[in-house]
Amino acid sequence: MDQPAKRPRLRQFDDWGRRVDEVVTCAEWKKMKRVASEEGIVAHGYVRRFGSASRLFQFAKLYMFHPSSGMFTCPLAMTDGAARMFERMLAHNRVNKAAGRVVARSRSFVDRLSPHTEWLISQAFQRLTSMNAQHFWTSGQWMTERKGGSDVGDGTETVARLQPDGSYKLSGFKWFTSATDADMTITLARIEDAQTGKTVGGSRGLSCFLVPVQRRHINFTGPDDYAGEDAVERKCQSASTGGVADHGGDTLNAIRICQMKDKLGTKQLPTAELELVGSTGYLISKPGRGVATIVNMINVTRLYNSICASGFMRRSVALARDYTHRRTAFGKCLTEHALHLETLALMEIKTRASLLFTLDAVNVLGRIEQAETSGRQQSGDKSLELLLRLVTPLVKLFTGKIAVDVASEGIECFGGQGYIETTGVPSILRDAQVLPIWEGTTNVLSHDMLRVFAKTGSAAVDLLFGTIADNIAQPSGTQPAHMNQSRAVLHDSLLRVSSETVAHASEVLRLFIADEHMTDHRDSARAKGSEGVSRDLAYSLSRTYVGSLLIKHARWSNDERDVWTAYQWTCGNLHGVGALVAQCIVDRVGSRHPDTVEEQCKLARSRAANAPTMQDRARFVRALALDIDPSTREAQGHGAVDAHDGQNRARL
Repeated sequence: MDQPAKRPRLRQFDDWGRRVDEVVTCAEWKKMKRVASEEGIVAHGYVRRFGSASRLFQFAKLYMFHPSSGMFTCPLAMTDGAARMFERMLAHNRVNKAAGRVVARSRSFVDRLSPHTEWLISQAFQRLTSMNAQHFWTSGQWMTERKGGSDVGDGTETVARLQPDGSYKLSGFKWFTSATDADMTITLARIEDAQTGKTVGGSRGLSCFLVPVQRRHINFTGPDDYAGEDAVERKCQSASTGGVADHGGDTLNAIRICQMKDKLGTKQLPTAELELVGSTGYLISKPGRGVATIVNMINVTRLYNSICASGFMRRSVALARDYTHRRTAFGKCLTEHALHLETLALMEIKTRASLLFTLDAVNVLGRIEQAETSGRQQSGDKSLELLLRLVTPLVKLFTGKIAVDVASEGIECFGGQGYIETTGVPSILRDAQVLPIWEGTTNVLSHDMLRVFAKTGSAAVDLLFGTIADNIAQPSGTQPAHMNQSRAVLHDSLLRVSSETVAHASEVLRLFIADEHMTDHRDSARAKGSEGVSRDLAYSLSRTYVGSLLIKHARWSNDERDVWTAYQWTCGNLHGVGALVAQCIVDRVGSRHPDTVEEQCKLARSRAANAPTMQDRARFVRALALDIDPSTREAQGHGAVDAHDGQNRARL
C-alpha cells in the first residue's frame, strides 16, 4: 500500500463539475477494515472473553497485525479510544439511571444522558466494537487546528452553535485529520453563547462532540423515530441547507476537504486538511469539560502507539536477522561477524524491552476495565488507575523514540540495499518517525509526567517505586532441567547484580524528585526550574522501570536469553545507554547525597566481581542476535544450526 499508485488521493469534483470531496483509497486499504473487524482487533478489548487478560490478547494480535496493516492501526487506535470513552460514559449513566438520581458524579461525563444522547452513544459503541464488517465503524480524532496539536486550549478555534433539535452545527478548520475516511469522529469545539455570540477561551471553553462524517449517519430526531438508514438519509437530504458544492458533496456531513497531506511517512494513511461548514455534531461531554473527556481516549491511543512501535521494531529485527543468514561479506557469512551480532543483539534487547513495557501497561488497563465492568472495584483499583496515569506517557515516550532508533539500525544492517525504496525497508523508518510525534511529543509527555507528580503529591512516585521494588523481589521460577549448576550460579549472580543496580537507580531518582520538590504543587518556582531536566528524568524512570520488568520476566522464565537481556539492560553497555539514570541526575544527587556516590562504587565493584567471562558474553550475544538456544553448539560458534534451532528460525 506504500506504492504511489496505492496511496489515497482526493477527488474534489466529479465529471459534471459537482463538488464531491471523495477520498479515494485502494482496495487493500478497504480490505484492512474488513479484516480488522472480523478479527476483532478492537472488539476483543470489550468482549472480554479472557477477563482482565483480554487487553493482552487484543494487543498481542495488534503486535502481529500492525507491521503488515499499512498503518490501518491508526484509525483502529482512535476507534478503540472512542469506544473506551463511550463505554465509561454509558456505565456512568447506568449507575445514575438505576438509582433514579445522581449518585455518581463525574468531572467530565454528563451525569444523566438525555434519551437521544444515550441512544446515540450506545449505537456508536456497538458499531465501533462490532465484528461484523458491514456494521463496523472506524472513528477519527480531529483535534489539530492551525495553531497546532497538543496545546488544544489555545489552538482550538472551532465553534459549535446549538440547534432547536438539540444538535449543534460546528464550523472550523482542521489542519491535520488522520483517518479522514472514518465513519465518525470525535472533536473539540467552543460552544457559542446564543445571546452574545461569544465563546469561552482556553481549555475551560472546550467541549467534546461526536460528529458523523457521512450525512447518512446523522439522525435529526431520536431513538423513538429511528426507522433505518434509508429514512435517516431522507431526513438528511430534506434537512440540509445550501447546495452540494457548498458542503463538500452530497455524502459528507457539511465537510469540505481542502487537500491531502504530503507526509514524510504513513503515506498510505488518508490524512487531510478539511473545513467544517456547519457540520452536525452532538455534545457528549459536560460543557467546558472536553479536554477531561478525551483523556479517556488518549490513554488507549498512546498504548496503541507503543504496541505499533514494538511491532515495527520486531519487523526490523526479523528482516535484519534473516538477511544475516543470507549475506556474505569479507569472505564469511554475517553470522560470523562478531560486531554485526552485537548490533543485532542490541536491536533485539531494545525490542524485548519495548514490548514488555507496553504489555505491562496494557495489563494494568485490562485489570482496571475488568474491575469496572464486573462491578467489583476495590481500593487497589485506584492505585492501578494512578499507575496507568503515570506509566502511559512514559511508555509512549520511551517506545516511540526507541522504535526510530531500531528502524534506522535495521536499514543499516542491509547496507546500501536498505536505502533502496523498492526493498520496502526504508518505509519502516519513515512510518516509525510518526511514533514520537503523534499523541504527544517527547517534551509534551515529559510535561505530562510532571503534572502527574504535581497533582498527586507523593502518591504516584511512591506507587511507581513500590512497583519497581516488587518487580525485582519476585522469586525465581523452576530452573530448566538441562541447565547445569555453573550456569544456574551465573544466572543468579547476574540477576542479583541487576536487581541491586535497579534498586540503587530507584533510590537516586527518588532523592532527585524529592530534592527538586516535584511533588509539591505549591512550589511552582522550583518545579519550573526542574522542567529542563524533565526529559532526562522521564527517560531515566522509563529505563529503570523497564529494568525491573526485565528482571521479573527473567526470574519467571529462567531463559538464559531473558537473563542476559535483563543484565545487559541494567548493567552492561549493549543497550547503548550505559546507565539507567541520566548522568546529570546522578551528578546532582551525588553532590547533595555523598553516600549515593559510595553506593555506586560498591555496585561497580560488585559488577566487576560477577561479570561473565568473554566466552559467556559471546555466547549470550550470539543467542540473542540469532534467536537460538544459548546451550547449542551454534551459540558457542561451532557448527550449523541443529534441528531445534532450525525450527526456531523458521518461526520468523
